[in-house]
Amino acid sequence: MPQTILSYYIFLDDLQEIYHARDIVSGHIHLELKNPLTIQCIQVRIHGRAKTQIQYGPTNDLRYAYSKRNIIDSMITASTEDTETVENPGVLFPGKYNFTFAFQLPKIQLPSTFEGLYGNSIRYMIKSYLISHESMTRKVKFKKIFLYHETMPSRLSHLMAPSEMVETEKTLCCFCCKSGPLLLRAQIDRTACRIGQDIKIITSQVENGTNLTLSGIWAGFVQTINREAEGRYYRDKVVYCLSTSGEAIRPNGRAIWNDHVITVPDVSPTNTKVDILKVEYYLKIFVNIPSSKTLQLKFPIIISNTL
Repeated sequence: MPQTILSYYIFLDDLQEIYHARDIVSGHIHLELKNPLTIQCIQVRIHGRAKTQIQYGPTNDLRYAYSKRNIIDSMITASTEDTETVENPGVLFPGKYNFTFAFQLPKIQLPSTFEGLYGNSIRYMIKSYLISHESMTRKVKFKKIFLYHETMPSRLSHLMAPSEMVETEKTLCCFCCKSGPLLLRAQIDRTACRIGQDIKIITSQVENGTNLTLSGIWAGFVQTINREAEGRYYRDKVVYCLSTSGEAIRPNGRAIWNDHVITVPDVSPTNTKVDILKVEYYLKIFVNIPSSKTLQLKFPIIISNTL
């Protein structure tokens, strides 16, 4: 920062940690000068953007693809009384100054803040630019990041109710022999929740008509991050809270696992509004089958902090 400027910061008026649609993001730009400074204006910008990065190529020749999407972008100018025009610039003398600003967030729902690995993120920020005629302080910048979370529409309140009982089955084949069927059915108590809330598996049942012994019923909370950059696609998958009923299921046997609870971990909200970066969740209930594909049920889960 130039020696003329002792301090230059952005302060938000509202102490809330998370903003939502229609909220006012207001604050002031604090400027402290050591020496007189001729300024043209102070510009304040609200900016939201998504960024993705995908690594590709062999280990000895790694390359990177990048993409960006603007979500919100608006600029206002805060001027002192003597800086109405460029021809009549204002002079600020040594001391402290405050420049106020206010932006209203759109009424439409924007994608929630997301901080991922490898430069993949959705960020919202206030940026300030001090524009001066003096060569040493021609353009001084500062930014402050704030959090935004999408609000869950009331029309989706039905997601807080128990799901329907769903089932899937599979018949195993080995050369000319068939074994089965293997049937899995399950029901959960909700398909939308907040971080830290519990999702209850009301019931999960397996009917093992095969000649194999299975290692019990399993369940896990899964996060998927789908990202696109320069026409390349990549999916990250993280499994949380993996657990099992622990009881072997004998051939022609049956297993029931009721009232098992999975607590939603500290994850980002569901995001499906940006084409290059989507964050989604599902509860997976499954049975591992030796030498065959897993038999599974997936229940999509919406994560929101505004339920």
